[in-house]
Amino acid sequence: MTAPLSIPAASNLFFKGRPGDPRVGDFVRATAPAATVRSKDHAFVLIGYPDDHGVRLNRGRTGAALGPDSIRKHFYKMAVPAVTSWDNVEFFDWGNIPVSDDIQHTHANAEKLAKLCIEKGFTGVFLGGGHDFAAPSFLGAVGGGASHQAWGLMNVDPHLDVRPWENNLPHSGTPFRTLLDSGKLKGENFVEFGARESRNSKEHWNYCTSKNVAIDTWESIQVGQKRPSELFGYRLWEIQSRAKRLAVTFDMDACAECEGTSAAPVLGFSAWQMVEMAGVSGRCKEVSYIEIAEVAPSLENSERSSRIAAEMIHAFLCGRAGG
Repeated sequence: MTAPLSIPAASNLFFKGRPGDPRVGDFVRATAPAATVRSKDHAFVLIGYPDDHGVRLNRGRTGAALGPDSIRKHFYKMAVPAVTSWDNVEFFDWGNIPVSDDIQHTHANAEKLAKLCIEKGFTGVFLGGGHDFAAPSFLGAVGGGASHQAWGLMNVDPHLDVRPWENNLPHSGTPFRTLLDSGKLKGENFVEFGARESRNSKEHWNYCTSKNVAIDTWESIQVGQKRPSELFGYRLWEIQSRAKRLAVTFDMDACAECEGTSAAPVLGFSAWQMVEMAGVSGRCKEVSYIEIAEVAPSLENSERSSRIAAEMIHAFLCGRAGG
């Protein structure tokens, strides 16, 4: 028997509103990947990666395996917007990828679904799980796009995540070395946005420099002339001048207000700044997917990190609908 491409999300996550008060849970459609057909200008697909094996291998705090469904729960309770029209938007939920004890097999499952999402012409919303999924997400998306198109990537993250594999296995600290060494991502088309000087070794910094990767440190952004979202948009525009398709991956460790993450921050961007950057991503039509990683709801009482992630997805959709 052929293994399923995805496992449907639980039906109780799809919150239903009242007459005259529709919620995102009323708006989204849970569909099988192969059967999903787009019919509107802006068609989004949500895919969950409920796995934190890579976080454990990287000696991080576990809990991100519960992230996708927790984010769904809060996102689907949100209102369909009152001002920004979603008449030209449709949103599908493909459920979660199958997870196994073999991290590379799990990554292969993620890569297949990311590839199918882009092949079918959808915009992706990929939810981790560990940030190790940034590699299969990007590799799948590139494989699903036109072969002649160059891709660019923005990583909003205090960590550079360019560690080498250990024991012949990837983990949540390796995704961008994997991509850069693969040749599928060129260093000049990659921006590390919000990296912390106290969170990365000189060796990893030098590796990025050797690959021509642009690094905007969190410290330099705080004293710069541009607001974080303004500089973020400028960096997207810079990459877009060289690469016609873009992706943005957000590690929620970058948000100072997120306690429930794999590596809880003390300093970082505010929740509002993260939401602003997600909205900017939506307004950039070249952004083919966003990814939100390392939300670990069991590590905080109110699932605040999940709620912030839900606000980011909402802003992304509104940005695309209004842009």
